[in-house]
Amino acid sequence: MHCGEETEGIDFLYELPFGMLPAAIPGALAQVVSGLQLYSSSQVKDVMGMNHVRLDVEKIPPAPLGEGVQAVEVLRQLVEAYEEGEEGEPFLLGFLMCPADTLRLYVNSPDRKVWGVDVPLPRTGPGLLGAIQSLGYLNNPHLHRPSDDPHADVLIDLSDY
Repeated sequence: MHCGEETEGIDFLYELPFGMLPAAIPGALAQVVSGLQLYSSSQVKDVMGMNHVRLDVEKIPPAPLGEGVQAVEVLRQLVEAYEEGEEGEPFLLGFLMCPADTLRLYVNSPDRKVWGVDVPLPRTGPGLLGAIQSLGYLNNPHLHRPSDDPHADVLIDLSDY
C-alpha cells in the first residue's frame, strides 16, 4: 500500500497471518489504514525500501462471516462427520437457504423419511451440530411438525436451540 501523493509518501507491505479467511482481509486492511494498530513496533522492518509490517493474528478482530460462508462451514462440518451407513444411505441429502439467517438441512431419518431441519446460521456451533447428527435427538416426536415443504416429510425447527 502506498500512503501519500504520487512519489511522495510511504510504502507499506503488510504480511497477513497464514490461514486468515479471505473474507477477513479487506476488514483487517481497512482497520490498519484507519489507524488501528494490529502489530507491535518490533514487527515493523525495512524491506526493499518499504515498511514491512507483520500483522499480529491475536490483535485482528474476527470478521463477521456472511450467510453463505456460514452455510458452507455448517455443511462442511456435517460432511466431514458423515460415515456411510450399512446400506450406503447418506445422512445429509441436501439444503436450502431460508429467510432470517436459517439453513434447512434435508437429512435421512432412521425410517428413511426425509427430515427438514431448520438451524440458525449465526448460532450453529458444536452443540447444535451434535444434536443434528444425533438421530435419537431428532427422532423426538415433540420436535416434529407437519411439513409444507415438498422435499421433507417432517419439519424440525431448531432455530431456538
